[in-house]
Amino acid sequence: MLDKEIKGIKKNLKKVENAKQQKLCRQVLSIDNSETIEHNLIKLFFCFFGGIYKLELTKRCRQFLAAIQEIYKKTGQPLHYEDLAQKLGVSKWTAYDMVRKLEKKGFVTINYTTNQRVQVGRSRIAIKPSTLSPAASLTKESKKILRDISQCDAAATEQCFEEFLDKAAASKSKEMYCSYLVAALMLLSSRFLCPGLIGALESLLVTTRPELGLGAAVGLLLGIIVRAGIKPEIITTIQNFIARFQQYIGEISHEERQNIQIFWQTALRLSKPGG
Repeated sequence: MLDKEIKGIKKNLKKVENAKQQKLCRQVLSIDNSETIEHNLIKLFFCFFGGIYKLELTKRCRQFLAAIQEIYKKTGQPLHYEDLAQKLGVSKWTAYDMVRKLEKKGFVTINYTTNQRVQVGRSRIAIKPSTLSPAASLTKESKKILRDISQCDAAATEQCFEEFLDKAAASKSKEMYCSYLVAALMLLSSRFLCPGLIGALESLLVTTRPELGLGAAVGLLLGIIVRAGIKPEIITTIQNFIARFQQYIGEISHEERQNIQIFWQTALRLSKPGG
């Protein structure tokens, strides 16, 4: 049933630059037939999509990224690597090196501003997490989806999930199709999301390569849902919807991908206690 999807991922392996990641993917694809193709695909999602996050961001990198996001959220202003060093109790040079690594991977942006307090004309590094536009830029339809998620009672999760899938299937907008599917997957996986997995999703959704981050995030949720023992018929339905999601992510504009990232970031934030 999923042979076509796996063949498609095999073809895309040549686009993967990281040699270690390629090796992991090929190991999964060579698993013997004692395991079902569905489980092989889930493992492949973790290697090909979720694995990108693990290979690109070490635990140390994730610690620094979380600190940058926290400082920026509190102040609303770009920070300097010395601010980061002070918060984490490391040298400013260590902080600088980690910021550069995060910038190279697309998780933060660096600009240079003139610091009048030090010396006229002398530039100062200004660091921002690669967050996107504020949630205020969400469309009315996206905001309504967020309200519907928050108002869905736990006992009605499966019903709300099916309603979101129906709306995705009926949507004439590829962007809104993806947003409805994200909402459906968020509801279905919410019981199984621990803080570590939420942190992984958040980091995937701030990358400046949204087509990669969104694919990774959906793959991660699919793996979580399968491992949770959700009914096989529901899994089959989700797989079909995700196949179209991946197609649409490749077809829509960069701005539309960013809109989906914003929507998902907001949904994650609202899902937290006190959000």
